[in-house]
Amino acid sequence: PSPFCSDENCCETVCSLDGFCCDIAWDITCALLASENCDELCGGGLSCGDPSAGPCDKPHPEPYCADAECCEFVCLLDATCCSVAWDEFCVGLADAVCSP
Repeated sequence: PSPFCSDENCCETVCSLDGFCCDIAWDITCALLASENCDELCGGGLSCGDPSAGPCDKPHPEPYCADAECCEFVCLLDATCCSVAWDEFCVGLADAVCSP
């Protein structure tokens, strides 16, 4: 809920795109911007839909999952799924929002 993030270079990048992130609060939009623009910090260059990101229906220590559409939707609901790890909560979200 506070402004800024822990990595100065990534913060500068994100805040140049959206000043809210460093003026008011670091919200889900800021986290997604970081995820998209600070690859070396967020998943080592992985992204939604990357086959090496891992399955959406199983937890894994890396962020993202291999199904691009499902991954993007889950990350809108919980940005940590695309910035920290694809944990049990991400799997539950994927099951709830991506299953037919």
